[in-house]
Amino acid sequence: MQTTHQIYAVSDSVDVLIKAVNDGATTIQLRDKSGNQETIRTKAKELVAFKVSQPRDFTFILNDDPTLAVEVGADGVHIGQDYPTQKAREIIGSKLILGKSTHSLEQGLAAQAEGVDYISVGPVFPTPTKPG
Repeated sequence: MQTTHQIYAVSDSVDVLIKAVNDGATTIQLRDKSGNQETIRTKAKELVAFKVSQPRDFTFILNDDPTLAVEVGADGVHIGQDYPTQKAREIIGSKLILGKSTHSLEQGLAAQAEGVDYISVGPVFPTPTKPG
């Protein structure tokens, strides 16, 4: 039996994500909560260009924006509880990866029933982007 290991890195910094790939990350997620769409678009395009130029294979997930994920050529998108799963799937189609944040067993089971490819669970500790 073969065991595979998924090394996942999340950041709003292109440099940090590129370093993570160079250090062996197999999946990266651009999670930029600045709200500046042009900045996020630029970062996403940089990561897609890096992916195309690299001999290493890695998966690039964009946070929160299914339309931009399709536009830039990301491998998938990660959405929160505030974004309808079916709407995201309609935008990205069946070939892109769809992930969803969950915060309870019920949300995780609902996301699974809605057809997401993976769920995240948390946060385990308080974060500055999600007060309370």
